[in-house]
Amino acid sequence: MTDVSGAARPDARWDASSTVDPVARARALHGVYDAVLSGGSGRTAPRSVVSESWRRSLAARVDPDRHEAPMMYGAGDLDMVRASHPLSAVLPMLRSTLVSIADEAVHIMVVTDADGTVLWREGATSLLLSADAVGLAPGTTWSEEAIGTNAMGTALAVDAPVSIHSAEHLVRAVHAWTCAAAPVHDPDSGAIVGAIDVTGPLHTAHPAMVALVAATAQLAENQLRVRLAIADEQLRVRNMPHLISLRGRAGALLTPTGRVLAG
Repeated sequence: MTDVSGAARPDARWDASSTVDPVARARALHGVYDAVLSGGSGRTAPRSVVSESWRRSLAARVDPDRHEAPMMYGAGDLDMVRASHPLSAVLPMLRSTLVSIADEAVHIMVVTDADGTVLWREGATSLLLSADAVGLAPGTTWSEEAIGTNAMGTALAVDAPVSIHSAEHLVRAVHAWTCAAAPVHDPDSGAIVGAIDVTGPLHTAHPAMVALVAATAQLAENQLRVRLAIADEQLRVRNMPHLISLRGRAGALLTPTGRVLAG
């Protein structure tokens, strides 16, 4: 497998929070990409989050030159998956928070499930057509194992907000894009339920994007937490008579996931 560690020290200038011109930074990243994947080393190594993601992606046999995101769900199946997914409950908030900003910044909003499969994708029609051309479409899977380093898949892999710019993507076909994503967690179990992403052409990169998606993910988790509290209270009200009927004997009211609500 190609060594993607690079000989030089990682340089924070290649972080997506950098103020370097995004097109100039993309040119520099192409030099790093070509040097590292050819087995050499450039003057600057990839960021650690990128080099580690490249290593995982190559280990999963992702081909940088000929790889496409696989289609996981057709249109009929996707409707059913969306309806049952927990993030469907917070989609109105995501739209009001991100879609208008994404439109103005020439980006699209993408929402995935925990496996990196795109469930929702919204934005300007012209940009959606460009996204279709690189396979970024509803029903396709963008995990690292499926399509290599990208903000959605890498955010899910490292369980943290991530920005990926131009040639930081492992697959060359996506080098004209920049993206920032953050995972969203189930407030009940703590497990990841999906990722929120903002993606656009590389010249539209902005240092605030990763902070924006991270804050939006927090808002989504807060809304899920409120919904969970309401469901807990409804369950408690319905079932407290059963506990009362025990007349002092040991007993407890549990959620379906095993949390104790009353005892």
